[in-house]
This record gives sequence, C-alpha cells and structure tokens, in this order.
Amino acid sequence: MCTRLELNARITEISGKLEEGIERKEILHHYTATWNVTERTVERYVALACDVLAGHMQQKEAIMEAIRAEAITEATEKWMRSSLELEAKLCAIADGEFEQEKLVRTKEGFVKVPCKPSLREMIYAIDKLWKMRGNYDPKIMDIPAKHRPVQIIVDSEKEKELVERILLQGKRKTENS
Repeated sequence: MCTRLELNARITEISGKLEEGIERKEILHHYTATWNVTERTVERYVALACDVLAGHMQQKEAIMEAIRAEAITEATEKWMRSSLELEAKLCAIADGEFEQEKLVRTKEGFVKVPCKPSLREMIYAIDKLWKMRGNYDPKIMDIPAKHRPVQIIVDSEKEKELVERILLQGKRKTENS
C-alpha cells in the first residue's frame, strides 16, 4: 500500500505519460513491474489520471473561451467605436459643422484655409447616414434614380407651401413641353 503522497506522484506520472501519447497497454505493463502492483491497481491509477487530465482540459478550455470572449469583445468595441466615430463625423458634415483645411494656391504659394462642407458634401453625408441606418426602402432602391419617388421633408407650413408651388411649377413645365 502506498501513501497519499506516493499515490499523487504515481497519478501525476501516469497523466504525464498519457499526455505524451503513450498507450494504455504500455503504461500497464511498465508500471505493474516498476511499482510491483497488480494490473487492476495501475488501471485505477490510469482512471484517476484520466480524470485529472479531463479537469486540466476543462480548465484549458475555460481559459481559451475567456480569451476568445475577450478578443471578440475587444474587436466589437473597436468596430463600434469606429462606427460611432464615423457616424459622428457624418453628422457633423451633414450639420455643416465639420471644419477642414484645404490647400489654396496663392501668389505667395500654398495656404491652408479652413472651410465648412459644401451643400453637396452635406447631402452626401445625409445619404450615407440614411444608408447606414437602413432608412432606405430596398424596393425603392431597385427603381432607377430618375423614376424614384421624391421625399421632401419640411419643417414648417411656409416650407410646405413653397415646395407645393415648386412642384406645381414643375408640372406646368412638363405639360407645356
């Protein structure tokens, strides 16, 4: 009979051999002779070593899962930050608040001039924002641009009347042509 310390040492040794890929038969044959015990005793040692290895594997898998989860979280946060930064810049352009420097050639050379976005850039930013947010109806997007219905958003009754007059003038022009 062996002590608890010897038992732990034997199980550790067998688990090391199993990790190395040594076959069960070889382990049984070698350790029955080395420790002068029965095959049944070595089989119990092997079973306990397998339990120890299973525990180690579960720990390793838990660590790997934690690492994977951390990597996925980090990548998601990075993507979300970059998406939010992009959206913030597009909103600033759409509002006409985004200021950038452009190089302008003068008699003295090139000069950096601060400038605000043009109307075209503002409309383009709004278009990008709407697309990012999924505000476009896919059915409408399949229709060629010249045949798509136009949506005009107005803030007041005055703007609504102005848009109606412009649309009425457009209809008259097409009827007269």
